Amino acid sequence: TDSKFENSKSNFGGAILQLGGQLSTNNTIFLNNYAEYKGGAVYTSNCDMTLENTTIIKNVLNLDI
Repeated sequence: TDSKFENSKSNFGGAILQLGGQLSTNNTIFLNNYAEYKGGAVYTSNCDMTLENTTIIKNVLNLDI
């Protein structure tokens, strides 16, 4: 809640990697994050995810693989 993830970099999920469980965001910004393989801003697997008042802008992943 009330968070900003900016210019983060990871192999999976540029800003957040969530494997299982629950993930919720509220009043959150994901801006200019980068993932090498999957999930420019967020990568989840087997996860219940809720986004409220969340902005996702200019997040990318490497499509050259």
